[in-house]
This record gives sequence, C-alpha cells and structure tokens, in this order.
Amino acid sequence: MPHKKIRHNDRSHTNKLATDSPRDSSRWLKNVSGVGVTTVLSAGILVACGQMSSAESNASSTTKSAKQNSGVTSSRDMLPSDMLGQMRALPQLTKGLGDTGTAVIDPNKPTLIKFWASWCPLCLGTLAETEEWRTDPTFADLNVVTVVSPGHLNEKADGDFSTWYAGVQADYPKLPVLSDASGELINKLGVQVYPSWAILDKSGNLVHLVKGNISAEQAYALAENANNDFAELKAGSAKPANAQTLDNNSKIETIKQKDGVYYNDKGKAINTRSIYLAGGCFWGVEAYMERVEGVVDAVSGYANGETANPSYEQVIRGSGHAEAVKVTYDADKTDLDTILKYYFRVIDPTSLNKQGNDRGVQYRSGVYYTDKEDKAVIDAALKRVQSQYKQK
Repeated sequence: MPHKKIRHNDRSHTNKLATDSPRDSSRWLKNVSGVGVTTVLSAGILVACGQMSSAESNASSTTKSAKQNSGVTSSRDMLPSDMLGQMRALPQLTKGLGDTGTAVIDPNKPTLIKFWASWCPLCLGTLAETEEWRTDPTFADLNVVTVVSPGHLNEKADGDFSTWYAGVQADYPKLPVLSDASGELINKLGVQVYPSWAILDKSGNLVHLVKGNISAEQAYALAENANNDFAELKAGSAKPANAQTLDNNSKIETIKQKDGVYYNDKGKAINTRSIYLAGGCFWGVEAYMERVEGVVDAVSGYANGETANPSYEQVIRGSGHAEAVKVTYDADKTDLDTILKYYFRVIDPTSLNKQGNDRGVQYRSGVYYTDKEDKAVIDAALKRVQSQYKQK
C-alpha cells in the first residue's frame, strides 16, 4: 500500500472524478458535473511529497486562499557541527551563481534552506516562488538557498540529476541549488518529506525545521525576523508578517464559487474551462497546479475507472481508477496548451504506472477531457513532448 494517501478526515471519500471508460485516456470523463469544490486547510503542514501530516484536516470552503503551516521542530543537536561550512563546500548547480555554496551563502547572515526533489510536483511548483524570495529586497538579510540529495529518498543518481537539472535551470536562473550527494544533511535532519525547510541562525544553529511547505506569509515573517538573527522566533514571540508587506508581495486572489460558477473579486463570472490531469500522487499535482498563473481551482479525485464514485479502499484494491486533479482555469488568462506545458514539467511521461515514489496503476499518468475540441490540443502536446524522448 502506498505510504500517504489518507488525510485526517479522509478526503478520498469525496470529490471523485468517475467514468464508465476504464483506462482509456482518449475517452472523455462522465459523471463529473457533481464534483464538489473544497479547500484543504492545514493545521500542520501544507501538502508535501513523501508522507502526510496527521494534523491535516478537511474543511469546505468557497475561497481560494493561502494555506498555513504551523508544524515545526526545534533542535540544536541534529546538524553536523560545521553546518554552514559543509554547505558552503557543496557543489552549486545553477550556472552563473558560482561553483559552490560559498558563492551564495553569506556567513554573516542567517539562512533559509529548502530541501526538494525532482519527483515532487509541489517542490517544482514552488521553485519560482523560492527564487522570487531570494531576489526580493525584503529578504536582503537572509540567505535563501535550496538543497537536493541525489541518490537518496528516490532521487535520481548524482549524474542523472545534474543532467536533468541542466535542462530546467534556465527557468530559475537566480535560484541556488546545492547538491549533497552524501545525503548527510537530510539524514541528520530526519527529512522524509519534500519540500522541507530548515531555518538556521548566523552561527549555523538550527532554529526550526519545517517538514512541509511554508506559505508566503511565513516566509515574509521569517524575513522580518532575520535582521535580529531570529531572536523573536527563538523566544517563541515572533510576530506575524507585516500586512502591508504581504499586500505588496503576495499573489493571493479571492475567488468564489457558487453553483459551479466561479466569480472574481469584483463579482464577475470567470470564463472557466476544465481539464483532468493524472500524474502520480494527486495531492502533489493539486498543490502544484494551484500555483499556476490562470488556474482558478484544482480538486483531487479519481478518474477513468470501472465504477462510479469509488472509495479509497476500492481504488487501492484495483478499481482501475487513476488519481487525478480537476484543473479549472480562466480561459481569458491562459489556455490548455499552457496548462499542459506546466503539467509535463512535473511528470515523467515515459513512466508506466508510477511517478516518483508512488507505484501502482492508480498512479499512471493521463490527460482526460470533457470538451471534444480539447483533443486536438492534447494530441499536439503529446506529439511535442514525445519528440523530446527516445522512450515511448
């Protein structure tokens, strides 16, 4: 059985995307008009790839908003004695930012470290956000770097990862990526989920470890506390981020839904279209797609199986469904081809019945449509992506 499917109130019993056409990606979905819209509000971690927090809960909502994360761990003894020295010696993979961590870590500043993996959709979906934080003047008193661990936790081998990243690094030209092929840092920290974040003071001591993603609000709050070396955070009296700062830097948009129609801040109906994307763990794909410009909503469920409205138990016993995400987007801001380009950035389209850590027919990849006009766009996208691979 896969390692992390059930959340606290088992969202897997709602929001099913069912069809009478098993395992046929060319057929369009049936019985999807009743799919509900919910937002998972996390009392622990924002959805992470690897394992889920038991503190997460389900809550119905009609507002797309920031997700908060309060699950943190404090320690002074978990890290290597020369944490900053070790990090400064690590190879740095992004061209133009120096060859090692020395070029991107100022020893006179505290450090915010993102641990991520190539197989984690949420990790990839937030790389651009992390890059923005590093280049934002608000973060001037804080090192912002990322760390990968080739050969560990199902990550690609060292050489394979470097080859893969060389093909995508142009999208993140100012994002430092330190490569720890030894895996010592994640092993010392006990990192088992991606993304995870470590917050270090100027001396390299661990102030907090966050197993899961951090929100924009949390990041800006950390930036505000960085200039005093996280004194308030260490004392447990850190104040929330300045509201005006968040207003200037966040991209949060309030979107309401009623009777299947989405409305913007001004109460105007949005010109929405939907596509259904299967690519491994649906929580990761959902969290990734929510961050794509023009996406109005992303809802996890099951698609293209043998029965209508399956339970989670039926799916893992072999109902034939794929874990999928209903992606609803604003057709006036983006289009299906663009959505598919984002999708193919975070899956391996040559992988059969598995993605990343997840194994099983329910983790197969697939694109399912309800509008016959979408088929030509999907076929063209598949042809374009196929040209990039020797494998089928």
